[in-house]
Amino acid sequence: MKLATVIFYALSIWTMVSGLLAVSMRNVMHCAIALIAFFAGIAAIFFSLHAEFLGAVQLIVYVGAVTVLILFAIMLTRDVTGFEGASPFSGGAAWGWIASLAVLGMLAYSLSDLPPNPGFSTSNILTVADIGQALMTRYAIPFEVISILLTAALVGAVVIAMEEPKGK
Repeated sequence: MKLATVIFYALSIWTMVSGLLAVSMRNVMHCAIALIAFFAGIAAIFFSLHAEFLGAVQLIVYVGAVTVLILFAIMLTRDVTGFEGASPFSGGAAWGWIASLAVLGMLAYSLSDLPPNPGFSTSNILTVADIGQALMTRYAIPFEVISILLTAALVGAVVIAMEEPKGK
């Protein structure tokens, strides 16, 4: 077996285990740490498949921004590190497991119709320079509008999460 295949399988196992830990642990902070490991595993898979731009975006957007936002939301709420609530393997989570298995079945069914080798062509691949050129010319205004919207949403979340003074 080639080294690239072994690396891909190792990264896949890392990513799957991290994802399972992120949804099955009871401590929310531990779940967030497992989510960081999951996002980093996805980025590593992109890098191993020579999709450097997607790997870098995965690291910057998900590992950097989204996870930090989730950690801020967790830390702004009260009593999130306790062990309250039911275990994810208890009867209360049965419907979640059923829905997850249904989605897995639908994915397996839809992927079973794909040809074994779709004939990948490198003639229509965009480079990082092409993506940067498009972002800074054609899509500059939508890019900036989205950044303003996300900043406003973050400020709104902080305002909502703030406690009112006790004197009122």
